[in-house]
Amino acid sequence: MDFLRTGWLGVGLGPYRRCDGTYSFYDVDQLPALPDHLFDGTFGWLPPGKVRASAGADRLPTALRRQIPDVVTTFFDQPELQAAIPSCTDCYWDVSRSTIPGPFGNGDRLLRVLADSQDCILWYLHILSDGRHQVVAAGQRYGDDLPLPSAAHLNFELATVADDFESFLYRFWVENTAWFEVVHDERDESALSPAVFDYLAQLP
Repeated sequence: MDFLRTGWLGVGLGPYRRCDGTYSFYDVDQLPALPDHLFDGTFGWLPPGKVRASAGADRLPTALRRQIPDVVTTFFDQPELQAAIPSCTDCYWDVSRSTIPGPFGNGDRLLRVLADSQDCILWYLHILSDGRHQVVAAGQRYGDDLPLPSAAHLNFELATVADDFESFLYRFWVENTAWFEVVHDERDESALSPAVFDYLAQLP
């Protein structure tokens, strides 16, 4: 079983990428490659210091700590890491109180971790039954005290946006950093930060 689509739900990046609304869906073959060699669970690629339009901060409920990957616990245990992730659409960290059954119905679980300010898009950690994890997104809020959707409905609504949590964070970080540099600050190519320059250079 697989989701209907795999790609990214992102914003427009000025002359580098068109967007038809607040977010558009971009197929996986439209996405730049990520520097996977940087992903070691420490988030050392995040620049130090406070950034504009932070995605806020949240904490993991104690009951969840044994249910989720260590890399996720590491991130949510350090508010300074959460504060280093910008959001041009005022997204905020929004950890649900518990996991819910996932779309595969084989013991997989979903945990909401991030929400758009108006719930246009919500992002979920998808913990697979074999111990691996992905990040998925939907335009629906699941978890907490809300009615549990059927597995068939979940499978229709969800899109896979990253193979793991750290790669999701990197793409979210670099895309939003790019928006601030290109759209908000109107920097020319020579003034882009190295990570943004390399990312945008790969866009089709």
